[in-house]
Amino acid sequence: MRYILILLIFLCKPHSSFAWGNIGHKAIGSVALHYLDAKTKDSIGFYLGNVGLDSAGLWMDQMRSNPAYDYMKPWHYIYINKGETYKPTTEENVINELNKVIDQLKHRSLYSKEQTMVSLKILTHLVEDLH
Repeated sequence: MRYILILLIFLCKPHSSFAWGNIGHKAIGSVALHYLDAKTKDSIGFYLGNVGLDSAGLWMDQMRSNPAYDYMKPWHYIYINKGETYKPTTEENVINELNKVIDQLKHRSLYSKEQTMVSLKILTHLVEDLH
């Protein structure tokens, strides 16, 4: 009976037992911040303003409840069969979106500060999701 009760608890709470959640995202953001040099930290601070790197990665999950951001849902994951390697596709997935957002950040002078801020939040979140 005890095992059934434990199983039922886990099945009723999958979002807290199988997902990163805020704590996981903040932890990875904090660790990443520790390894950045001063120039990179300054640049991130310029674009994120008062949002720290440890909180920037939360943005995409916060937007999930807003239907205007439904287009971002496929960016959170990718399916690769066991024993296979990734083959580039045109599908929307975490790897393709990471490549796009990295390119946007490399050419950030072509984008507004707001667009660069969003790209940085997306990059942070997706890297955290992969970890």
